[in-house]
Amino acid sequence: MEKQRNNKTVILLMVGLLFCCWGLANAATGQDWASPGQDGYYGEFDSHHGESSSESFIETTSSAATSSRLVFSELVVPTMKTTAEQNRLAAAGGVRTFGGALRGEWVEKAGDENGLITGFSLGLAYDEDNFTVGVILPYDYLDFDSYRANRLGPILYGQYHLGLTDSLEATLTANANYLFTDLRLSEAEDINTYGGGLSLGVRYSQEIFEIGVGGSYQYNQVDLDIEDDDQHLVKTGANIGVRITDNQVINLFGTWNYDFTDYEVDLVDDEYFEIGTEYRANFTETWGMNVGYRKVADLEDYDSDMVYLGSSWQF
Repeated sequence: MEKQRNNKTVILLMVGLLFCCWGLANAATGQDWASPGQDGYYGEFDSHHGESSSESFIETTSSAATSSRLVFSELVVPTMKTTAEQNRLAAAGGVRTFGGALRGEWVEKAGDENGLITGFSLGLAYDEDNFTVGVILPYDYLDFDSYRANRLGPILYGQYHLGLTDSLEATLTANANYLFTDLRLSEAEDINTYGGGLSLGVRYSQEIFEIGVGGSYQYNQVDLDIEDDDQHLVKTGANIGVRITDNQVINLFGTWNYDFTDYEVDLVDDEYFEIGTEYRANFTETWGMNVGYRKVADLEDYDSDMVYLGSSWQF
């Protein structure tokens, strides 16, 4: 049985690596686009309209915002799980896959700069008593009017679980991330984004509902020779889950994001909200799926809609 579990885990990792190789190969054969001025771009946005590097950090398409969102939604304030998933996680030990997801995000910016981001993420975790360590591996392909890019990198984390009562649990999460962006722009530099953060979450669970709240601080920096090359981001949010049946759950969530970095160039907008919903269902004792929708709201000259389809396995 243990050998079968290890084989399944290896197969999943191989599939993820194949997707990554396909994305990088696609970048190598993709069309180059006109190069922006090096003084006015962070890399993952359209500089044709004169946006500063600081503006790109606040956009949810940036590497910094992407890593911060994954940490918050997957670890700090995760959606409520089905009864079957909770029982499976409680009985699990050793290496396990905690999930994978495919996603698509439609983005509209000022100046008719539109695009589509498609990608996936895989996750592995190891549980030991009250501690969890793991990795999230996201990949994104960004296809915008003025540029194309591939983005890939690991998010490493450690999490401590503290049971306050039978129904109340607190978590403390530390993470470190690195994302590499292969930017398809002539004479443009590839971008390395790295950083980390600390987060605190609290979850109150009952038989038919669950409420989770949390907050996080995330720092990220890019290796470009520009003045505004780092970001300090604070996130706080909540999730409410309602159990329809033992194998079905509906979630509603919202997050407030605030960028308090002292940039050289003032931001047009330094805060925004993310709101969404998710449906989870288990089809067998070891396999479940989730589908969700997430929208960015109240960000100046920027609109984003994301849909995602995820699955969770236990080995």
